Amino acid sequence: MDQDPQSMEYVNKQHQTACFWLIISILISIQVPSAAQTHRLGAGLAFASVRSYNTGETGNPGFSIQYWHSLDKTGTIHLVPALCLYNPYKLKTGYMELTNYLFQADVNLHYTVFREGTVAITAFGGVNATQLISRYMPIVITGDETIEDKDDLYFGGNLGACLELYMSPKWDFNVTAKYIVSEYGQVVIGVQAAYYFIKRRRAYRR
Repeated sequence: MDQDPQSMEYVNKQHQTACFWLIISILISIQVPSAAQTHRLGAGLAFASVRSYNTGETGNPGFSIQYWHSLDKTGTIHLVPALCLYNPYKLKTGYMELTNYLFQADVNLHYTVFREGTVAITAFGGVNATQLISRYMPIVITGDETIEDKDDLYFGGNLGACLELYMSPKWDFNVTAKYIVSEYGQVVIGVQAAYYFIKRRRAYRR
């Protein structure tokens, strides 16, 4: 029996997506917190500029998690992988339901450009992957539906800056702003608490 080419394409796309996110998860988790240079873990909220997708929009806010892996003894340069999961956007009418999901993964290189007292500023750049999934459910089937499920994966880059504020010997409060340079570009503002599970003086001198 012949298989539907569209169904095969959808299955292949799902397999590729699953493999990609598995690789990202392994990359982000492989060094936490066993590596001696991985000293800081952060979590917080992200707010992305709203974009249209499959007749709907993208949701806010997002929940982000990332860690800092120091690449030099002074703690000036860090490799910072991150994941962000956004609150789904939902549209419900009398004849259909539409739900859009947004996921983002980053691997950035942070460089400290300013540090004075309890304030530090870092500039960063890196790679980004954005996963968009849209699920359409008709409530009333008319036969004229023009919307269907959709699934897209976009690759691009990041450019941004981070303001780090010293709160206590174990905690920082961070404010970040970045622009995702890709076919599905967005501006993302983040607020995040960062916890030092290795003593700050061993992570870098502040």
